[in-house]
Amino acid sequence: ITLSMSSTSGPSFCEKCGTPTQLRIPEGDERERHVCGDPSCGHIAYQNPKVVVGAIATYQDKVLLCQRNIEPCKGKWGYCQGFLELGETSRQGAARETWEEAGVTVDPSKLELLAIYNLAGMQVQLIYRV
Repeated sequence: ITLSMSSTSGPSFCEKCGTPTQLRIPEGDERERHVCGDPSCGHIAYQNPKVVVGAIATYQDKVLLCQRNIEPCKGKWGYCQGFLELGETSRQGAARETWEEAGVTVDPSKLELLAIYNLAGMQVQLIYRV
């Protein structure tokens, strides 16, 4: 059953074949998904929250902060954080982000989970302390 054409919150075209997508509930599912309009393809574009990892690093009672150089929030200060990459653990990702953003080497095994945040289904954030 086709409910409507794809909205701006999902892909307008199938990533497999390029056919316009349709917003509908696939057979065996209970949620609306963006589905390829070509029945011979039928690719389902699942959209899930992004995983963000970060590290709050301290040394001698000082906290490491980075000034953002890109949008969003360009110019603002915060702890090292970014998106988890495929093939890495959340601890490895937090250590990588600390290296990329501040040039500081962190041993992933030393990271202690500090907090988990769920931002309205948009992001899941895992913040570590080191």
